[in-house]
Amino acid sequence: MTQQQAIIQTVSGRYIDLYNPKPEDFCLEDIAHHLSHVCRFGGATWDFYSVAEHSMAVAFLLPARLSLAGLLHDASEAFLGDMVSTVKRTLPSYQYIEGVVQSAIYKQFDIDLSIEDAALVKHADLVVLATERAHLMPNDGIDWPMLQGIVPLDLDMHKPMLPHLAKQQFIRDARDYMTQQEALR
Repeated sequence: MTQQQAIIQTVSGRYIDLYNPKPEDFCLEDIAHHLSHVCRFGGATWDFYSVAEHSMAVAFLLPARLSLAGLLHDASEAFLGDMVSTVKRTLPSYQYIEGVVQSAIYKQFDIDLSIEDAALVKHADLVVLATERAHLMPNDGIDWPMLQGIVPLDLDMHKPMLPHLAKQQFIRDARDYMTQQEALR
């Protein structure tokens, strides 16, 4: 029996087997470029709003020791896309591949989250999600169960970054966070 493969090529020319990724397959520039070109909410925002920009907002809310984890919390989406969560929940094989890719990325960037730290990243993710919904999507008055008890931030999100600017800022932030992490060790 042959091993199943799902090989993609990244913008830098690397090839990654998403079923069997190695940490060294992933580089910051690929992640930043790809995430800056992936639109949140399947494109259902008033203006293009990238996963890169979302990730930067999550990182900003976290303490310095978790900023890089926050920035990279959705890095697997650089290679798998930002699947709408209501669909993602129905696809266990997708969730498995997403976990394998995310684990390899975290290993590449030396991120090892405790259960408590993962919960902090998830909470920041939900706060940003609530904020994005309030500012970037139609207000239909329907509550999303996952956002129960989550208060959106009072931010102006009506001018999202262009992809090339989001990519540049993502890389700058990542390098700053990596430097901070080295200093914390």
